[in-house]
Parts: sequence; C-alpha cells; structure tokens
Amino acid sequence: MRQANAVSKLIKGKNWILICGVGAALLVLLRYGSSVFFFMKFYRARLSEQMFGLWLTGIIAETFLPALAALVFWRAARRYRHGWILHMLLLPVLWAIMWASDSTILYAVDEPDMDGPSGWATMPATMVLIIIVVTYAARLIALAVGSGTPRSADR
Repeated sequence: MRQANAVSKLIKGKNWILICGVGAALLVLLRYGSSVFFFMKFYRARLSEQMFGLWLTGIIAETFLPALAALVFWRAARRYRHGWILHMLLLPVLWAIMWASDSTILYAVDEPDMDGPSGWATMPATMVLIIIVVTYAARLIALAVGSGTPRSADR
C-alpha cells in the first residue's frame, strides 16, 4: 500500500518528467557510450599526450556540462522572481558549451569539421543534449500548466 501511494505521488507530481529524462539519458549513454571508448583508443594511438588530453577534455565537457548547466539554471531560476530570464538564457549557454567543446575537439585532432571520427565520438553527447532540452522544456510546461488557476467553467 505504501509503495502504491509513493508511485501515485510521483506520477501526480512533476518529478516523473525528470526521472524519464534521466533514464533516457542513461540509456543513451549506456547504449552508445561504448563507441566513445573505440574513438579513445583510435585517437590515443594517433595524438600526442597533450592533444589526447585536450580531446578527452572536450568529449567529457560536451557530455556532462549541459546537464550541469541545466541543473544550475533550474535551481537559480527557482530562487529569483524573474527566473524566466534564466530559463531563456539556457539555450544560448548550451549552444556555447557545445561550440566551445567542439572547437576544442577539432583543435586537438586538427580536423576542419565534425564530419570525421570526432563527429561520431560526440554523437552520444548530442543525443543527451537533446534529451536535456526536451526534459527541461517539458518540466517548464508542466509547472506552467500545474500552477494555472482554474477557470469558473472548470469548477
């Protein structure tokens, strides 16, 4: 009975959106993250230690910084009266993170664009970014819908 009550509270609340988003991101990382290990071996044999370290830093940043940024922006926006400004700034910040990470990766491997192996190595990070944006937006919409006052016709 207690478990059913806990599940009921979870579904009624907005936490299920976050749980689905985290689950989807973990699934993507588990399913496609192993390809990154192949590219790590590939670039480890071809790059100097410094360039490989720079490449790996770019991969790690591109994979995990968007989630950290979304969490920081969410928490900060909930504290301030005009938090919607922070919600609006999240997309440009995520774009800047991806751009800086991609630039770092391309510099390290000396490739002109992401059409080579580095582009394939960043696919899991790109899929996780999409999941983060969709989860963030769904959570915002759920909060907006849930906080609306009922109209007289709905009563």
